[in-house]
Amino acid sequence: MQKYFQYSISFMLGVSAVTLSACSGLVDVYDELPDGTGETEYAQLNVKATTYGDWTYVSLHDTTLAPVVLDIPLELTGEWDGVTCYTRQQIKLGTSVELSSIPTDTQPEPEEWDLAFHHFDVRTNRGCSLETEYTSLDQLPDSLSGVLGIAWEPDSLTSDRVWVDLSSSLSYNIGCQTIAISHPLSRLVSMDVSNPPPIYNVSGRVCLVKFQDGSVAALFLDNYMNEKNQKGYLTISYIYPYE
Repeated sequence: MQKYFQYSISFMLGVSAVTLSACSGLVDVYDELPDGTGETEYAQLNVKATTYGDWTYVSLHDTTLAPVVLDIPLELTGEWDGVTCYTRQQIKLGTSVELSSIPTDTQPEPEEWDLAFHHFDVRTNRGCSLETEYTSLDQLPDSLSGVLGIAWEPDSLTSDRVWVDLSSSLSYNIGCQTIAISHPLSRLVSMDVSNPPPIYNVSGRVCLVKFQDGSVAALFLDNYMNEKNQKGYLTISYIYPYE
């Protein structure tokens, strides 16, 4: 049986005033959403993710838990996990070249969480996800058993997707966090900065997430702008649990 919960979160990812100034052009370009978006009858996450300095963690298992915002580490103060780094990347024309890399502390996490948001990047709590062929939650089969071709994809490492410092973005020199993300969920919105102004692409697809306990959520991005057409305001309709 499907259950629907109302859960609204709003947060800002911290970043320096210099970075905000340099990035102002990245959030003022108006884009139309593709046909098929705009679902309203489902429970929703309302996420303000307009900047780049931290991750915000939420729980669908326990909607009484408040969102937790934790900074992205930029230096190593303890034992290195062998993975997490802060890199400078030359990102241009769809390619990236690593200019420098320094190990940092492991990304902190709360004790309980299911999804973490960083602008248009998404992580799962050691779960897995997939992008379906459906373009609306209404198109989903009545049960998970009716979804064909399920191929779950665990979060995987990226070194050039999680942008932290865009203060030198005009020269395509971007500071990034090396960390594992959900690539299907992070494709809900993608941003192409190969040639200014940036181009925003919405997948328009329903994504499924399977958590560690085997429960599944179905997510659909309704919008990534507010009423002023500013980017980074995510409205996500969801069904949890989708059984």
